[in-house]
Amino acid sequence: MRSYLRMMLFALGLLAGVQIPGLIDLYYQRLDARLQQASLSLAPFQETADQHFNGDLTALVNHYRTNPDPVFAKDAAGLQLLVSQRQTLQQESVYKHHPWYRQLSHLLLRAEPQLWQDTLQNYSYVVPLKQAYVVGNFQETQLTHVQPGQPVNISVDTFSGETLHGHVQSIAPATGVTFAAVKPDNATGNFTKVVQRIPVKLTFAADNPLHGLIRPGMSVEVTVDLRSDDSHGG
Repeated sequence: MRSYLRMMLFALGLLAGVQIPGLIDLYYQRLDARLQQASLSLAPFQETADQHFNGDLTALVNHYRTNPDPVFAKDAAGLQLLVSQRQTLQQESVYKHHPWYRQLSHLLLRAEPQLWQDTLQNYSYVVPLKQAYVVGNFQETQLTHVQPGQPVNISVDTFSGETLHGHVQSIAPATGVTFAAVKPDNATGNFTKVVQRIPVKLTFAADNPLHGLIRPGMSVEVTVDLRSDDSHGG
């Protein structure tokens, strides 16, 4: 039971570590877009304020509000709303350059309500594909000469005829069955020798043209360049 709870906590922590940065980035992307839109809407009014009120938009709003012309008086409320919205967004943008934990605290406690709600409604869970890699399950007899750093060729079933390049990142410290939930008991007296498989982590080269199209769960075939013989894993 404790092992299960630890696994659940680890999974939740991993999920949060992936999703929280994406959520924060989306919030500030939408903040930048709204701030730019507000500035564009205020641009002609800012030009008038620069010419007649030393750039003070509040003075321009007061001028509109006290103008005997009902058209100007009516526009004063809309102009004041635009000015207030931009001020709020500018205050929000200050947190954009803070550490992620302060950003998260701000979003949870004092985020701009409408912007935060809009972010949550438009957020989609993400997978960090820039960090995509391959786990090749090689037979133990194939790993005699395999070492981290060796170049590999990776063929993805989805992209027939295309070969991606990468290298061996690391070799697991134990066979795959060692980490199984129920490991076979070899002390029963009826042991049968079976060639074991050892996970090998393979990373893509940065200049692979199909790197951005790789998706988790795809099937691949791998060839490790040993210069003398080949090793294959899938």
